[in-house]
Amino acid sequence: MDKSLENLIYNLKWLRKELNLSKKQMAKSLGIGVGSLNKMENGVYPPRLKANVLLAVWDNFGIYPSVLLEIRIDENNKDALACRP
Repeated sequence: MDKSLENLIYNLKWLRKELNLSKKQMAKSLGIGVGSLNKMENGVYPPRLKANVLLAVWDNFGIYPSVLLEIRIDENNKDALACRP
């Protein structure tokens, strides 16, 4: 699996937990089903969803797509999330 995709999957799971969202809530925010979210969090990522998910994270959480793809967000660098005014 490519590193940017690994980062995206990790960051989506981290974001959901950081915001205390259920899988159902997160899936709704991303415009996908819970089954698709489960698959993504377990490393199975349908490529056709990538652009839609990135845009949904931008729209709903204000996080630049490049941040989701380039770094792994954690407690030490979560200030990278403060992207949109």
